[in-house]
Amino acid sequence: MSTKRICGVEFKGSEAIVAIVELLPKGFSYLDLETRKIPLNPDDSSEAARAFHQAFANFVKENNIDEVVIKKRQKKGRMGGGGDTFKMEALIQLCPDLTTHLIAPQTIAAVEKKQGIELPATMKKYQEVAFKTVYCHIRKL
Repeated sequence: MSTKRICGVEFKGSEAIVAIVELLPKGFSYLDLETRKIPLNPDDSSEAARAFHQAFANFVKENNIDEVVIKKRQKKGRMGGGGDTFKMEALIQLCPDLTTHLIAPQTIAAVEKKQGIELPATMKKYQEVAFKTVYCHIRKL
């Protein structure tokens, strides 16, 4: 059986924060990779958008990622996501040969409340939401 790698993504400001898990025959394993954030240059140029898209596509290819799971953001209101976050989401979804999924924050909160989510000890604090996002996806598989 071949393994499958899934990347959880949370957007903060102009960065995509990532956490990767590898599905195993019994459970999964968190992969503590050197790359934990992929920035979008905030200058609003098409070159910055292309550079982010290429950087994420290279990250996916270099780490053999099969799927990406993105934490949804509200479109408007006090908790609404900024413009850069929606731009990054679209650029990730345009990566060739990559399946993407969206997970609602309410789903993550419900899973945490119902069963709890054990966080890997080697993970950085700022990666927690990205990990919780991918965790909620893999428990549905």
